[in-house]
Amino acid sequence: MPEGNTLYISQKRALKAVLVTLYVGFIVTQLLRLEAVDSAAFPIFELLYGLFAAVVVALPLLLINYWTLFSRYRKSGRKEKWTWLAKGKATMVIASLVAMGAVFVYQTGDVTTYGTFEVEQKVREEDRYYILLDDQRLSVTFNEYQLIEEGESYALGFRWNRNAPEHGDLWKIER
Repeated sequence: MPEGNTLYISQKRALKAVLVTLYVGFIVTQLLRLEAVDSAAFPIFELLYGLFAAVVVALPLLLINYWTLFSRYRKSGRKEKWTWLAKGKATMVIASLVAMGAVFVYQTGDVTTYGTFEVEQKVREEDRYYILLDDQRLSVTFNEYQLIEEGESYALGFRWNRNAPEHGDLWKIER
């Protein structure tokens, strides 16, 4: 097989490895954000965190490998013809990378706050329940909504985002 074909196949495989690693890393970061995973058995959390650490180490190495193979392939002078299928795959990859990037950038604004707060008001909108604090509107469950009293102070833990500071989710509450 000529060197150009070998390089073409090698750089395609390297790109697939980069994409799989990237997607696995993104999925793992989303799983690590879930409260159910955070409060689940410690070995599950450790397994996911170890997988994330492996992605952090492997991804730069895979990118360097891909870039090296891609550069060598381009210098070989061979060029494969772009088919509609290849263009569709490239479009899907770029769109998913942009979407993952947007999610990542948004999530960098996540903040978890703990402290003692006075509940100013309880609000019910259809099947959704909220409590209002200083400048926060926290989503709560029906049971929490029933147990919380307006004007009372509670030790709260909640997550909110700097990009949408008026909304948040209650994580922990104690009287």
